[in-house]
Amino acid sequence: MPLHQHTGDRVNFVLVTALVLLAPLFRSGKTPLAVGLLCVLAIVGLAWVLLRGRPLGLNRGTLWLLTALVALPLVQWLPIPGLGRDMLPGQADYFAVQSLAGVHLENASLAAIPRDTLLGGLVVLLPVGVFLMTQTLSLNQLRTVLRVVFAMVIFQAVFGLMQFGGGPQSPLYLGMEFTHWGSAVGTYTSRNNYVGFLYLCLMVSMALFMTIVGRNNRALVNRHKGLRGKLEYWATSDGHLAFFYGALSLLLILGIVFSRSRAGIGLTMLGVVLIAALLARRIGGSDSIGLVGRVVAIGLAVAVAIGLGPVLDRFSAQDPVEDGRWTIFAGVIQGIRDFFPLGSGVGSLVSTYPPYRDPSRAMYTLNNAHNSYLEWAYTGGLVAMVLIAAFLLLYFLRWRKVWKPGGWGEFRYIQVGAGVGMLLMGLHELVDYNLFVPANMVYFAFFAGLFFYDYTEPVRKKRQSLDEMFPHTRKSERSPESGLTSPMGAVATAGSDAGIGTTPVEDPWGARPETPAGERKDTTPAPAPARGPAWNPFMAEDDDETTEAGRIEGGRPEERGWKDEDVGQEAGGPVLAEERDDDDFPARNPGDPDSGNTPPGPEPGPEPDDEPEPPRPPRNPFEG
Repeated sequence: MPLHQHTGDRVNFVLVTALVLLAPLFRSGKTPLAVGLLCVLAIVGLAWVLLRGRPLGLNRGTLWLLTALVALPLVQWLPIPGLGRDMLPGQADYFAVQSLAGVHLENASLAAIPRDTLLGGLVVLLPVGVFLMTQTLSLNQLRTVLRVVFAMVIFQAVFGLMQFGGGPQSPLYLGMEFTHWGSAVGTYTSRNNYVGFLYLCLMVSMALFMTIVGRNNRALVNRHKGLRGKLEYWATSDGHLAFFYGALSLLLILGIVFSRSRAGIGLTMLGVVLIAALLARRIGGSDSIGLVGRVVAIGLAVAVAIGLGPVLDRFSAQDPVEDGRWTIFAGVIQGIRDFFPLGSGVGSLVSTYPPYRDPSRAMYTLNNAHNSYLEWAYTGGLVAMVLIAAFLLLYFLRWRKVWKPGGWGEFRYIQVGAGVGMLLMGLHELVDYNLFVPANMVYFAFFAGLFFYDYTEPVRKKRQSLDEMFPHTRKSERSPESGLTSPMGAVATAGSDAGIGTTPVEDPWGARPETPAGERKDTTPAPAPARGPAWNPFMAEDDDETTEAGRIEGGRPEERGWKDEDVGQEAGGPVLAEERDDDDFPARNPGDPDSGNTPPGPEPGPEPDDEPEPPRPPRNPFEG
């Protein structure tokens, strides 16, 4: 398991927690003071990460892409000696206006509006800083920050429902002049940005719900059939968590519905189906339900999505900008052609777009292109296009590592939910600008940090089967007829092969086999050995006739006068009793000096012609 999963960075933990708490409170961070504060916190955290130099668990490709993203606005902003604006594509008109105004710049930069590009570059540091700080946190710290995010999204959802219930004149809109009155917006200025935060958290909460529900439920249900077993499960801690995540998911769905965002409701329908399809076979654990359970889970998700269809028509409102989006796209595409391949400069869309605005839409103020991909291509040029393609490729390649076979830990489900939420927001960016809102920058970067976190499931000790514990013992020797139906019973026949204790086999002198260390034995003289089922040393015996000598001889090896090297593989020495294939010549007892097996000296061969001697009484090792 990587080291950073155990130990995290406390400074970055405090900074990330502060960012997820403060980001949406001041009109989703779009005020100058709010975005300035968020950028300062992100820059401090980014500097701390670079100074500490701790491993982040990211590959070089990811780090190079992040470096290029940060360097792009910086390169556009820096003045280049000997460069004139008339030499740059798309900036000839700006050069002419500046010349008429008497402004002559000796060294021009690649950005049309250098000040806007500098501010845009500072804002880019916000998501990059949050993403890198997330990589330095431990798993427990990440779970704590995620709880803070859930607390914030609960507040936003409840606050939005109260706004919807209060009507367009509700004072809960906090004096915002430009917003969607009559819809749930929380502390955001746009319902489309508000709903983006909600479905990001919804995907993770649904993944956690499907992780916990049914976990450890089989034992309770099997012990108490029917309703009692289910009630006992819901009374456990897992049952409480499952209820919490289920209620949270329902609350977020209600908040999304009453936001009245058509794109948000449609993407939520898609996300519910995707989560159900991806995690249906892993509800409560890996392969915990059968085919019927998977079909039922997916069917319920599809039913929820279909049920949201009429809600989409009933509650969603027609956005005035929706009719003009295609007009905006046409003007942005024309600007991409004019500024290609260098771009107008990161953050300069609002200042450079007016020449491309359609006169019929002059009454509307354009703050974004309502398509993040087109806006980045407009301001960043060819480099931004390459970065967009590289980040998309990196996202899809990451799924190969997140989606792994075998057992999953709980954090693996969080990563799947975060990945699905990122996909939904990526689709939403085709018609909106969530990734240009500071609050959603923070949350998207945090969930991206969860998705790209170098997580490895903790190694759990595998419970060994009888075949793995005693590989040299045949299954027939562990049958009920032989008395070896448990691992402890198999010690009698597998002891010599596995190196466990003494070799409990038949004694040619008629004595009972040696009892494993720590056990008491019956020292009553036994009849001549007879072939039959293997002897189980753990079977019940009569201790009434056990003598003191028997207790001493059947006690621990050191009480019988043995040394450590005489015990065999258990003490690291050689195995004294060797395996015999012929049952007529069983292994001799290593503890009896009269058995002919006491090292050193050659082992005497069998004497089949001699008459068997009568059983000898146990020898007292304390006698002379």
